[in-house]
Amino acid sequence: LVCTRVAPSVRALVRNAVFDRVPGLLRHGPTNLRRIALTFDDGPDQLTERYLDLLDDLGVPGTFFVIGEQAVANPELAREYLRRGHQVASHGYDHTRFTKLNRRALLDQCARTEQALGGQISGRPWVRPPHGAVDAGSLVTLLSAGYTVALWSLDACDYDDHDPASI
Repeated sequence: LVCTRVAPSVRALVRNAVFDRVPGLLRHGPTNLRRIALTFDDGPDQLTERYLDLLDDLGVPGTFFVIGEQAVANPELAREYLRRGHQVASHGYDHTRFTKLNRRALLDQCARTEQALGGQISGRPWVRPPHGAVDAGSLVTLLSAGYTVALWSLDACDYDDHDPASI
C-alpha cells in the first residue's frame, strides 16, 4: 500500500506481510502467474468512458471500485462497466475512510453502495477501502459481513502526480 516511487517503510513491509496472510484480504493475485490486475477507484466520472474505450481497444478487463454516490449520480456509466465486461465493486458510499467509521456506519456505507450497484455478480462482494485505510476493527467488520477486501500491491501515485508520462 505504498506509492511505487517511494521506498516502503519497515512498518509498511510488516503490515503487508500480515495482510498477505489474512483470508479474505487480497493485496495481489497468485504470485506464480505472470499477470496483473488493473483496478480503478473513485468513479464513475467524466473519465469513465475514456477508460472503458481504451480497455476495449486493448482487449483488457479491469476492476472498477465505485463510489456509491457517484453511481447514483451516474447510473448509465455504472451500468456501462458491466455492459463492457468489467468487474464492479464497492469503494464506499461517499469515500469516507473506513477507519473513521463505527461498525454500523461502515456496514451502511457498504450496503448503500451495493444497492447503488445493484449487487455484485462475483458471488462474495468485493470492497476497496478509500485511501486503503483499514484497521483491525474495519477489517473484522468487513470480513465478518462476507466481503472480500481488495487492496493493491503497487500504487501508481496518480493522486499526487497527474503527469501521464511519469505515471
